Parts: sequence; structure tokens; C-alpha cells
Amino acid sequence: MGRSWSSGRSFLECARQPTFLTPITVGSCAEVAPYRTPKCWISSLAVLLWLLASALPLAAQTETPTAAEELTDLFAWDSAGVEEQLAADPTLVPPGMGAIFVPTMTDPTREPEFIVFRDRHRVASGSTGRRLVVEPGDYLVHVGSGALSQMVSVEVAVPPDRTVVVPVEWAGLVLEVVDENNIPHRGSYELIRATDRELYGIGFGADTLQGERLRTWLLPPGLYRIVRPGSNYRARVDFSTVHLLAAGLAHYKLVLDPETGELRGAGVVSAEEFASPVGLTDWSKQILLGFNAGFAQSNNLAGQDDELILTGELFVDTMVGFDDGANAFIAILEIEEGAEGEPVPFQVAQDRIRLDLLYSYFFHERFGPYVRFGALAAVFPSEVTAEEDMTIRRLLADGTTQDELVAADDPYRTGGPLPSVALREGIGANLRLLGTTWITTHLRLGVGFRQSFFNQFFTEDDDPLTTELELDEVEDFTKAGLEAVLTSDLRLTRFLTYNTDLEVFADFEAFDHPDLDWRNRLSFRLASFVALDYSLDLLLEQEVTDELQLSQDVLLRFSWEVL
Repeated sequence: MGRSWSSGRSFLECARQPTFLTPITVGSCAEVAPYRTPKCWISSLAVLLWLLASALPLAAQTETPTAAEELTDLFAWDSAGVEEQLAADPTLVPPGMGAIFVPTMTDPTREPEFIVFRDRHRVASGSTGRRLVVEPGDYLVHVGSGALSQMVSVEVAVPPDRTVVVPVEWAGLVLEVVDENNIPHRGSYELIRATDRELYGIGFGADTLQGERLRTWLLPPGLYRIVRPGSNYRARVDFSTVHLLAAGLAHYKLVLDPETGELRGAGVVSAEEFASPVGLTDWSKQILLGFNAGFAQSNNLAGQDDELILTGELFVDTMVGFDDGANAFIAILEIEEGAEGEPVPFQVAQDRIRLDLLYSYFFHERFGPYVRFGALAAVFPSEVTAEEDMTIRRLLADGTTQDELVAADDPYRTGGPLPSVALREGIGANLRLLGTTWITTHLRLGVGFRQSFFNQFFTEDDDPLTTELELDEVEDFTKAGLEAVLTSDLRLTRFLTYNTDLEVFADFEAFDHPDLDWRNRLSFRLASFVALDYSLDLLLEQEVTDELQLSQDVLLRFSWEVL
């Protein structure tokens, strides 16, 4: 504590050991061990094709990086180095005064403000990546998310006419919430520190393909557990963990079911694996092409019929982005096509094409208009194999019915070519209304358009009182209306925090009956080992029910390590 710095390097430039990262330092770095694994040839495995078994040898000579190099790359900052940040900051320091500078790992608008105390009295607060002008003297700087008592505190001495860089003793976490198709959404989660089992906050994902931005957690280094809202530290299902390193920025992908909130997968990834535009510098691109094939055969197995099953999957993942500070553009194209079954006929197992385009212009750090376009489509006709002889009764959109006799093991069609196409467009603005130590509020406001088209697409709506299997034909629909999203984090006291997330869509044709999704979380830390949490969720979906759906929970958390 009490170290005074006027400049520094990114922690990426220093690594003492292959498994440990140091904070920003001044001067020479500890030398990285020069050990490297021998050069090797990497060959691809033989791919089993449906009708032709052959091997396609691909060889490339690569040099394996050291463990320290891999670690520093994985936990690299999205922002520029400290010296570049200092040079880019236009803040002027008057003669005889000093300044405190807290480096930003991502972007000042995405990180919480830091708080400065002197003689136990709060004297100022400021944004990361910007100088905070103060009188010369000794200060205690609090940096972090969550309550004041949960922040990282660093002592600094500020001399006259000098800028002191606060040593980075905290860790950064950028957490992206996506569904199983890698589409960002605004699912919620709770972040609990493992050492003391304290709740550090309730987080929400960001719909970055509609202009929202991912927020950055600033936290004490250590092990954290991520659970569903309302769960607790001892959760045995629907949880994940992440180890945060001092001065390191972790990019974490959390796969949540947007309907149920169930956790499907999670882990630390590189920034390039995010489905959101994060840390782009000018042009950035990623193109992946893959093919999977499988073969399974069984003969003379007791109690089973002989069978021959072939599977295949083709996927394409493409991301192109541009960010020069004022203009931001991202284009995402994903293609997943797969089939399985006996050689004839095949059945479609996966069929999805997704395209997302987003352009934003930031002429001010607190305001940026955006325009977006999204499309999600299935291409091939869909079929289902009948398990027994049955009669299919199709309820057509025009009110008529059609009956179809289907024998056991024969397929019946549930969708024609291009069975479903969903389009989404929007134009509006993102506003950072408030960004202080005690309250952060973001608003997205715009006009949204939604179209869904179907071609002979049927869903099952069976009546158990009849012998036929009823299928309903789905009709096309179009919506246009105002869309607004308000998110806010409040630190009401040093022990009381409140998070709210409100999303409203008002169709122009039913403007007085908008759809509503409002989630609220209130956490009161009674003591270091006792916390009381209250959650209230309100949901109004006119297409589902006219009634307001309400759910609320009260959870008393108690954890005390006896030994």
C-alpha cells in the first residue's frame, strides 16, 4: 500500500511465473522462463464420410507458446496500455495540484466509478481512464463493483504536480450471457465470492445486437461462483466458477436458457469467441468452417432391430467487426445444417441460419444512435416419423381441415421449404443517463419491427379426446412498435444494493396494451456472513395471457466458517 506511480505498463508485459500474473509495474519485468515445447507437426484426423472413407492429411508447423504467454493473452485488457491511456486523457492538472489515475481495463463507460477517501472522509469520485484532480496528500482509493465494503482499497500518496497511477490490485470480469445458439440475451445471474460466500451482485446480460454494451465487473481477485438468481453458494446444479487474477481481465461466456434461466454451459474464453463486439480495434474478423460426420451400426443385438445410422453436421461461424471509437459495426453469420438417420431417407436434425447486423455512431460517450437488422431462418422441409399407424388432421389457417393416413415408421411433413423466417429491425439510441458512484442508469429507446413468415409450418396441438393427431398451421404475423429498455444499479447504502431491469414493447396497433418484462433484485447485507435478498419479477405477454404474471422470492443467506 501507499505506492506512488506516475506511469506504468499493462500487466501483459510482465509475468513472473507461467501461472501467475503481476499487477502493473514500473521498470523491468521479471524474466519469463525461456522454455518452449519442441516444434511439432499437427495433422488433422481422418474424417469419416457417409459414402467414402478417406483421410485428408493437413499439416502445419507451429510453435507452442509458453504457459505464461498463453495466460497473459487470455487475460489481456480490451483497452490500450496505461501510458497510452494517460496520453489520451485531456484532463488538465492545475499548478500545485496533483491527480489520481485509475487505469481502465475495458472502457470508462462500462466500469464503475472509483471513490477517494481522505482521513476517512469521502472527498471525490471519478471514472477509470481519466485523471481525478486532487490536492497533494495521502488518499485511500476504493475500486470495484458491489458495496463499498466489498471494493478493493489502495493507499496512494499524491505529490504536487504529479499524476499517480493507482496499482491495479483488482481483477476485471466481462460476462456475456448467450443462449444455445450463441445469441446474446439479457438473462440474469448472481455472483458470489467463494472465500467468504458473500454476494457481490446480481448481473444481467446485454442484448449487444440491439446496441447495448456489456458491463465490466471490477472485483477482488479470487474464486467466484455464478448461480441462478435466488440460489445459494451450495448449489450443486446450475452453477459455474471463475478464478479472477489480479490485474487480469477475464472474458466469460455464460450459456443460459432464456426461458427457464437454466445454466447450459460456461467458461473463460478469448475475447474473439464472444458473440458481442468486445475489444475490437479497427477491423476484426473470424471465420470458422467445420464438418462432423458419424456412423453407427448394430446387428444381432438381443431385443433390438438391426440398424445403420449416419449423422452429419456442417457449420459456419463468421464475425466481422469494425470500431474506431466513433463508429462501430458488427456482422455475424452463422449456419448450422445437420441430418441423421438411415441412408434413405435422411431427417433434418439441425437447420438454422442466423444473420445479425448492427451499426452505432458514438458522437458522445453518453449517447449513441444505432440501427440493427436480424434474421433467423430454417431452410429445409421438416418431417417427423410416425411411431404407429395414425391419422394426421391438419387444421389449416383458412379454417378448413385435411386428414392424412400415415403408416408406422413413415414420415409426415410438418414444414415446407423455408418453413420459418423471422426478421427483426430496429432504430434508436443508447443513453447513459447516470454514471455516478451510487447509481448507474442506461436507457435504450427506439422503434422496433418484427416479422415472422411460415411456409406450411405446423405445430402439434393434439386433442386427447380424439383418435387423430391434430396439427395447427402457424400464420404469418408482423409487429411494429416502440421498444425501451431501462437498466439501473443503485448502491442505496454501503450495505444495500438494488438492481432493476425493465423492458417494454408497445405495438402500434395495441399501444395501450404493451408487453412488459420487469426484473428487480434487492440485497441487504446484515453482516459479513448474513445477507437478505428479495427478488420481484413481473411479466406481461399479451400473446400468452392478459394477466400480469408475478413471482417474488425472499432468501436469507447465512454462511459462517467455524474453522
